[in-house]
Amino acid sequence: MNTEFAAKMLEAKRLEAEALALLVPPEARQAAACAVRACAAAALGMLEGASAPHAPSREERAAQPEPKQRERGLRSIVIE
Repeated sequence: MNTEFAAKMLEAKRLEAEALALLVPPEARQAAACAVRACAAAALGMLEGASAPHAPSREERAAQPEPKQRERGLRSIVIE
């Protein structure tokens, strides 16, 4: 995948998440932010695994240590 394209997609998804966060009632914003972060982490995991020849089995994933979250391209969403 083109790095520039991936960076633009991440930026677009960040802006989309910020816009969506404004629609969420203040008392539910923390839970919504957690859901957005979980979805973003899953999407990054899919992107990182796309170049792999095969995905590890559930047992192999359970045996591996928790991968470090990439900082590049990720920014926190400000919740008021």
